[in-house]
Amino acid sequence: FLLNERASDRLKKLISDLSMGILLDLSELIENWDGAIHEYEEKLPPIIAKYVELYYKHPFKINNAKFIAKLRKESELDSMETRLLNVLYSITKGKTDFFYLERIFEVIHEKNQDLVIDAIETLLNKQVIIPSNK
Repeated sequence: FLLNERASDRLKKLISDLSMGILLDLSELIENWDGAIHEYEEKLPPIIAKYVELYYKHPFKINNAKFIAKLRKESELDSMETRLLNVLYSITKGKTDFFYLERIFEVIHEKNQDLVIDAIETLLNKQVIIPSNK
């Protein structure tokens, strides 16, 4: 893997886990490799999907206002999650009710992107942001 900048701890762990998964799942194929890649083209995507969550390109929406109000009232959201939710409201304001997760990284200005990723994961787990049926 070649990176343009220093890898985060999250990326290092993800790549390590993915590499070990590929090695374990494809060890026989790797050991007897004849130089052809067609077998890898079929077997690699399911392995990658097992280790890397590919939510990135699917549309999402913010859950209903009553649900969000209840979470805010119960102080279920930390400051980064609240900040992220505010950014999402500004992205969807007046334009459309759905958004793509990649847009968050274009809009939010946070040096430590792991904090943003953690907040996105938490908002997904708490169902604050949910898949859109677009």
